[in-house]
Amino acid sequence: MVQTGYGDTTPKRALTQLVFLLFCMLGLPIMMLTLKSAGEIIAAGLKYVIIFTEKHVFKKNDINARKLKLKTLILSMVISPFEIGIMAIVQSYIDEWTLIESVYAWMVTLTTIGFGDYVPCLRLGKAMEARYSEYGSITTSILMAVALFPTLFLLSLVACSLSCVIDAFEVLKPSVNLVDSCKSCCGKIKSKVTGNPDQTDHTISDNTVNS
Repeated sequence: MVQTGYGDTTPKRALTQLVFLLFCMLGLPIMMLTLKSAGEIIAAGLKYVIIFTEKHVFKKNDINARKLKLKTLILSMVISPFEIGIMAIVQSYIDEWTLIESVYAWMVTLTTIGFGDYVPCLRLGKAMEARYSEYGSITTSILMAVALFPTLFLLSLVACSLSCVIDAFEVLKPSVNLVDSCKSCCGKIKSKVTGNPDQTDHTISDNTVNS
């Protein structure tokens, strides 16, 4: 569902492979919409934190909407590597990886590549399966399901960052109409060539009326 696909667990039979294909066709669009909605919720939460901080800490009642979108983008981009660092530290303790290996594993997970050389909680799941052979498969499934929550949160942060990037582009885009500006410049150049200064005024007035 999170498009990672480590390769440690795969469908073997044709029937299960067919069921998997049908599941992906239905589940992936739902998953994308879920991540988009979760990203928008996180972005709204970050905006609330920024507004609360500026009002109660910095005593600013006049909050600029343009600056608010840019601050939300910066905050979302700061939280993502911070979250990856926390999960890497925890994962290095659980699976006995180095910190670099843990960061690498979570970046591979976050980018939904999933090489399969490092699988989070796989070592712990195998240890539980060996110790409790009767319920080992159930325990492994529960551990993998629990490991999905930070992955989903990280993917939601990515969706939040993309939503903030779109808002930031809307803030930074030029307010002057490019077509009208080009027409005005062309009118000035034409008036200089023809020696008719009224041509420029006429072009500018036409653009004003059309706008």
